[in-house]
Amino acid sequence: MPTKHKLTPVKQNLIGQLIEMYEPKSISDLHNALKDLMGDTIQGMLEAELDETFGLNNSQYNRHKKINLKKTYSVITEYIKVKKRS
Repeated sequence: MPTKHKLTPVKQNLIGQLIEMYEPKSISDLHNALKDLMGDTIQGMLEAELDETFGLNNSQYNRHKKINLKKTYSVITEYIKVKKRS
């Protein structure tokens, strides 16, 4: 069974400030507010995981990804040329 977290006055104050700031009118608004608040944090965590797992920082990974895309594009282009000739 999940543990219940106590809503302390500090948490209540923080939630109140967030509601004032984002003025959510729907669940979608709340979702977008959370994405806005957590996006950079999650991005940083994913980049750190990428670095730890593959030994690549974000710019190295992007460069690696571009090289692979170029290779894939070249292979597909060559395949299309061969198919057209036959």
